[in-house]
Amino acid sequence: MKLKGLTLIELLVAISISLILIIASIPIIVRSTGRDALEDQAQITASFIERARNYALHPESEYASWYCVRRMGNSQLKIQRWNSEKGKYEDIEENLKLPSGFQFNETFTTAVFNVPRGNYGGATAQIEIEKTGINGGKILVSVESPGVISVGEIYQ
Repeated sequence: MKLKGLTLIELLVAISISLILIIASIPIIVRSTGRDALEDQAQITASFIERARNYALHPESEYASWYCVRRMGNSQLKIQRWNSEKGKYEDIEENLKLPSGFQFNETFTTAVFNVPRGNYGGATAQIEIEKTGINGGKILVSVESPGVISVGEIYQ
């Protein structure tokens, strides 16, 4: 009678090959996860800027003449409105805070949309979002005249 089955050597070889394939795929999975998170943050940022534009299209105050998105530090954006009666910008309690490991670039400061048309009145503003760490990268959110907001591709 001949028994059929695997020897210990054959079993160890099969397990070793499986482990090598699993270990080799870990960096790909980690990098992919980081890229998805970066793209998600870029879409959230674009939506936040679009909200300021929508306020400019439909002002919530008769004294509002512009709405702006302003960078507050490296990880926060805030929507403010210009109150023509008071002659200053006012906060409207709309904030976007990036999670840890993400930050905005230093070059972007403000994007202003005019009321009541929602147009952006400056040269193209680019908000670079950076994710640090082994699965990091950068992505641009652009605000162009007359109010087009777009998300770019991830780069290093």
